[in-house]
Amino acid sequence: MKRQLPPESTGRVIALAVAFFGGLALLGYVEGVFERLSDGTLAALAAFAAGFAALAWRLDAPLRDTLKRALRGAVRKSPARRPSALPAAPSAPRTSAPGSSAARARPAG
Repeated sequence: MKRQLPPESTGRVIALAVAFFGGLALLGYVEGVFERLSDGTLAALAAFAAGFAALAWRLDAPLRDTLKRALRGAVRKSPARRPSALPAAPSAPRTSAPGSSAARARPAG
């Protein structure tokens, strides 16, 4: 019998983690917890958070792919502003010069 892994829900895990820890951080901020911490403790917390985020980005490929897709969607510009979305200017039909070999090969008329 083959063992099947459950499907990954990286986006849901990220959303749940941000909501949970963000909510706890907001609650701590409202209650004044961060004001009571020393500068060294706050610096240590910031260093831990930055290191954790950097290592998670580096080591977790599904997390990295999910965040790249989310950031790509958030940064994408509207089609009207992109130069590639503008219609191309009409160009004149290409004709060969009167003395060229292509002009001589075609019969007149």
